[in-house]
Amino acid sequence: MAREHDLVRVLFVWALALVPLLLAAGLARAQPQAVAIVTDISGRVETHQGSSSVVIVALLGEFPAGARAKLQPGAKMVVLYLKTGDQYLLAGPALTRFGWEAPEPLNGAKPMKMRPVVGQDGTPIRIKPGGLAQSGIVVRSLKEGPQPTAPAGTITLERAPVFRWNDAAPAPSYQFELRDDRGTAVFSSTVSGDSVKLPPELRLQDGEAYSWSVSSRAGAGFNGSAESWFQVADAELRSAVENYRPRKDASIAERVAYAIWLDQTGLRDEASAQWRRIAEDGGPVPPQRLKGIQ
Repeated sequence: MAREHDLVRVLFVWALALVPLLLAAGLARAQPQAVAIVTDISGRVETHQGSSSVVIVALLGEFPAGARAKLQPGAKMVVLYLKTGDQYLLAGPALTRFGWEAPEPLNGAKPMKMRPVVGQDGTPIRIKPGGLAQSGIVVRSLKEGPQPTAPAGTITLERAPVFRWNDAAPAPSYQFELRDDRGTAVFSSTVSGDSVKLPPELRLQDGEAYSWSVSSRAGAGFNGSAESWFQVADAELRSAVENYRPRKDASIAERVAYAIWLDQTGLRDEASAQWRRIAEDGGPVPPQRLKGIQ
């Protein structure tokens, strides 16, 4: 009888362990993975969510295999296939179905294949589906006061970045401190503005993580402080950036793909600068991508 009870307990434990796996498998089936994303769009494009809900397609929209897109007359949309880096231009009026490898025309204008988005070495740019929403910048505030803006919660290509912050109620001066990943102070200074430059002789190390803090000073005490972290890009990441950097004649769609890649790689400051330039050139940039740009 004791052995039977032990067997029942073992089976019960195994059943509990299987529950999250089964749930995850169910969620995976309920949310099919995207095969393509939208990297440029103009005009009205519709798709369906579920059995009947009409969804207006926007930049960075994702399409799983089997999804359909209806382009109204005059509408244009560029989609990037995530696995291959292949690009297709869709123009309305048209009804298109997204296959695993390429969009398939069902009615109207046929998709036109464009040059692929690949690096100088020929490898497709790698963008992860389902991860296009921009996460927040990591900032720890002790109370009201200065808020770090750059570099903050990012990987940076700069070996001597300019540190910046915002303050709703600017203070007469601020205490700045930079520390390495062991917590050792690398540099500190008292400044009167909302930014600080490192001395020319100080260059940060590739691949190393750092944290920095800024505290507002008024009178004899501190009114508020905040801190954030960043990491300096290593040689491998710098090489990848140069590999995928858009050519001078790159289209808006290719530049959007690169900006997404920068975001997902952790190069938030570089991504922000790229989104800003796209917006300045008339590209359809989502408003949230422009927040916090210097």
